Amino acid sequence: MTSRVLINEASQASTLDPAFTLEGRSVGDILKDVNAAMQAAGIEAEEYDFSDMTRYLDAANRGWPTIPAWVACFPVCGTNEGFYVHIELIFRQEIPNLQRRLIGLAKCYTWENALQMAAFAATIFEGKDSWRYRT
Repeated sequence: MTSRVLINEASQASTLDPAFTLEGRSVGDILKDVNAAMQAAGIEAEEYDFSDMTRYLDAANRGWPTIPAWVACFPVCGTNEGFYVHIELIFRQEIPNLQRRLIGLAKCYTWENALQMAAFAATIFEGKDSWRYRT
């Protein structure tokens, strides 16, 4: 699989549901939409789709943040087998004690699939209108 294929498939992410929104929603609901969009595009995790990692936080921190944050989507090697795809929020340095938050985690067995999932998710969160979150 070439990077061109990854980019072309990822570019479909922003057109799957034009009503996709982040504000006022829980991270769990947002990730359900991301997983559904990936499946509709024919991209499936080989082990498990994006899980809501905010479920381990108190209820006040399970929603999409109202403070500006960048969304980072990237794969990493697992310690035993496979690859994990992270979705993390990266906050501005002015916010004390809150620099990064893992919000979603998926698992794949091939590097190519992990890259494809990360590219697709990144396009959903940081696509053509990515500057709208930079207030």
